[in-house]
Amino acid sequence: AAFPALAGRDWTIEDYVAAVGKSLAGVSAVLMELDKSGDAYSQSLAEAARFQRVADGCAQPGSGCSVSAIVASAPVTSGAAVMKAFLPELSRVAPMTRGIREALWKRPEAAWGAQNATYVASLRELAAYNLTLDLLANRTQLVGIAKLAGALPELRINVNHLGYPEVAASSFD
Repeated sequence: AAFPALAGRDWTIEDYVAAVGKSLAGVSAVLMELDKSGDAYSQSLAEAARFQRVADGCAQPGSGCSVSAIVASAPVTSGAAVMKAFLPELSRVAPMTRGIREALWKRPEAAWGAQNATYVASLRELAAYNLTLDLLANRTQLVGIAKLAGALPELRINVNHLGYPEVAASSFD
C-alpha cells in the first residue's frame, strides 16, 4: 500500500476530524471521486450521494469539518444522451457537485481528444451544467488537452498536478 499506516481499515470523516483536531479551523475539504470500472453511471451516482451525506454531516453545528465541493465521476465516454440523463440525477443526489473528474493518463487521445465527437458532445453537457472538467493527465497529453480546450471554450478545465512533470529530472517539458 502507498500509505501502510492507513491500510487495513476504512477511514471516516470522523476519524479525520479526530486525527487533526482543532487544526481544521478555517479549512474546507473537496471530496473527489476517481474513475469507476463497470457501471460508471450507477457507481458514480452512489458515490456522489455518499459524498453529499458526508458534506451534509459536516454542515451540522459542532461537526468539526467542512466540505466546500464535490468533484464526482460520470459516464462521460457514453455520449451526450447519457450525460443529459445523468447530470440531473447527479444534481439531485449531490447538489454540492462542482466538477467531474476524468483520468486520461492511461487512455489514447483518440478516446478523449477534440477529434472524438462523442466525448466532446458529452463535455458540452458538463459546460451546460456549469461543471468543471477535472483531468488527471500526464505531461505528454497537454497538447491534446489544449486542443480539447480550444474546441470547448465554454468548459472550464482543471489539469491536476500540472500534468505530472518529471520533477526528479528537473524537466518541465
